Amino acid sequence: MVALDVDSRELLALEASYCRSCLNTLKFIKKVLKLCLNKPKIIVDRGPWYK
Repeated sequence: MVALDVDSRELLALEASYCRSCLNTLKFIKKVLKLCLNKPKIIVDRGPWYK
């Protein structure tokens, strides 16, 4: 999973995992939100694990 700043294309976070479950995704998003100062816009690739 990768988190990028949409405006500057700067890498905010990167995480490699063997599986992509909903819990892994939530953990990753919480980690990324700690790095953000404003309310971020979250864009996903529409994988079935986000539902």
